[in-house]
Amino acid sequence: VLLSKTRLGGYDPVTAAAFAAAAASNPTGAVRGLLATSQQAYMDLYIAEAQRLLALARAIEPDSPAVAITGELLGWFAGDQPPASLLGAPWEMILDDPRAQTGELPLDAVIVLLCHVEQFDRAEAVLAKLLRAVGEQNALGVLGSTLVAQAELALRRGSWNIARSALAEAAELRQVVNWDAAVPNALLIGAYIDAAQGRHQDCIATIAHARELAGGTLPVRVFGLRAEAMDAEARSDLESAADAWDQLHALTEGAGLNPTGYGTWRADATGVMVRLGRHDAARRYVDALERDAERFAWLGLPRAAAAWGRGLVDPVDGADQIVEAADQLELLGLRFDAARALLAAGESQRRKRRRGAARRTLARAHAAFVELGAHPWAAMAAHELGMAGGEVVTERVVATQLSSQESRVATLAADGLTNAEIATRLFISRRTVEYHLVNVYRKLGLAGRRDLTDAIRAPG
Repeated sequence: VLLSKTRLGGYDPVTAAAFAAAAASNPTGAVRGLLATSQQAYMDLYIAEAQRLLALARAIEPDSPAVAITGELLGWFAGDQPPASLLGAPWEMILDDPRAQTGELPLDAVIVLLCHVEQFDRAEAVLAKLLRAVGEQNALGVLGSTLVAQAELALRRGSWNIARSALAEAAELRQVVNWDAAVPNALLIGAYIDAAQGRHQDCIATIAHARELAGGTLPVRVFGLRAEAMDAEARSDLESAADAWDQLHALTEGAGLNPTGYGTWRADATGVMVRLGRHDAARRYVDALERDAERFAWLGLPRAAAAWGRGLVDPVDGADQIVEAADQLELLGLRFDAARALLAAGESQRRKRRRGAARRTLARAHAAFVELGAHPWAAMAAHELGMAGGEVVTERVVATQLSSQESRVATLAADGLTNAEIATRLFISRRTVEYHLVNVYRKLGLAGRRDLTDAIRAPG
């Protein structure tokens, strides 16, 4: 569990040193501290020291679920095997542990790691309980990292309005309580959404800020390059995208990183190389995707990414392979990844003069991009759809311009649910509910909750 803080957000050196100083009394906390500032060249040394501290933790608390999960996840990051304790963990015991509210048992890391092993429903259950516990205990020190974990989960599931709301709430909280350890990860989640939605300047500024705070740590380097590459693709700057993908490939291969936390980026890189005519480089990425799929055969994302990559270099059945990959990504709830795969498949179908299939595939991609607010990608899909002889069906623009999450919150409020009940239903905090309702009232020109029912239920 604690090792994830290295790979998925990291701690600054001062925080890491503080954790390491407490190793004798809290060895699992020391694992977090030791690995927080990991650099590529020293990864093996950090893992070896973490394993030593884990042995100490087992001696102190041999029956601890937290120690058991830490051991499984340390093996998960250092090797290839599925973390059995994570998949079959006694969750009620873990969630009821009072250390979960103090931060000693970092459930925010558990949420992110559950995402890594595609246990999204469990991640949402942990998040919901943690948010309730934090609210009941008024544990502001834990709330910041919890909100960042919520944003990470929402990012993966394509619920970007939830992600942005969580990040906004976390930023407000930082003015009250120090949770600087998770700030770089929070910034890079926002940068990735900015890249996908075409906010180039915001994306670049946010990446720069994250690097200023923790530029040498492995997570900032990895996720910063990923956001840079996606931003370049969104602007059709394929040369810059290729450069960022190649840097990321060299970094992750050199560090021997488990690739499942970084999404389908190698498939994206393959597509860029194919479009640039760099077929040897494309094959190199496909080979890496195939290795990942074999290494992590028990997970769906590596298999789908490999099928996507294979399809990009297959001149015969490539498009069909990519559509199958997109279907699998949709089943996993990875909406943005699935839509990008559909766009690639639709382009391939159009080039092969399969115009009817291309129109159906590209229409799916376009609808997903529009719903996500991924405007540059929606424009690409619309262009391809037009080239295939299709038309972009523009839905009626509602005057209220409510986001999908604002609509959900407003509908539940109009049905009579309290803010606490809405928060539980949507797995968000009460402050996030209040944030959405304020926006709803402003957009609809309402005085307050009493006016909401008629406005939401009114025709049109």
